[in-house]
Amino acid sequence: MPLNKDAIIHLEQNQAAITLSDKLITYFDNEYLSTNVIAVPKDHGVELESLERYQPARDRFRGTMTTESIEDFATYANSKSENTTYINAQDMNAKAFFNLGNHDHAGHGDDVASIRLKPTAAFRALTRINDSKLGQKEAAEFIEDWQANVMDITGDIGESITVKVAANALRNITVSATQTQEHGEHNFGRERSARESIQAQAKEARPNFVYFRCIPYAGLPERTFVFRVGILTASEPKVVLRIINLETHEEEMAQEFKEILTEKLDEKANVYVGSFSLGS
Repeated sequence: MPLNKDAIIHLEQNQAAITLSDKLITYFDNEYLSTNVIAVPKDHGVELESLERYQPARDRFRGTMTTESIEDFATYANSKSENTTYINAQDMNAKAFFNLGNHDHAGHGDDVASIRLKPTAAFRALTRINDSKLGQKEAAEFIEDWQANVMDITGDIGESITVKVAANALRNITVSATQTQEHGEHNFGRERSARESIQAQAKEARPNFVYFRCIPYAGLPERTFVFRVGILTASEPKVVLRIINLETHEEEMAQEFKEILTEKLDEKANVYVGSFSLGS
């Protein structure tokens, strides 16, 4: 019985799939590892499909581990035979690749671990109110709520004042306005001007600087942040707590993260500063 055109095309596709599958199996056996691959005809072509999901075990290990702990990240990374880690200190995160390979034998780069440091509750609180216009009650309550972290508060002349006194001073700030008039005459006319002075006053010693000590991120050492206390004189006074040299703190914390993580990783690890993504 003669074969029709469709039957001939089907046989050719099957033969092409078998030939390709045999070549792939031979290639993987000789070059890399034994991998079960099947080639099937699809839409007048050939598509590759792995049979790994039908096997009792995977062909190779890969996965993603995420953590916020420097200790756990380092322990997991050090358990691997290959480790290439990229530290993005500015964003307080890092990513390690365990099957990246090299230029001669590039790996898949799909066995990874990543860490992103989590800011502590105290650090989140101080960065949230930093440079914000706070009501008097809100500013006073911040100092009271976090008094365990407040190491010192200094007043106008550098004197140390208690949290209670500082909070009461912030609650009882009043705004007063005084006006002065100047009047002068000369040969060609007269001049009159009025100047108004607005001042914020407190019945008790007003805080100028607040010294706030906390661990900013889990795994990093404690540090002291200094707030400068400012008063905005409007119809209702607003309190502004601004962290002095915040950018310097951020640079120092990034350097600490890099140094601590590098120290905890084994010497066999290739550590770089920056970030990395696989090409397509």
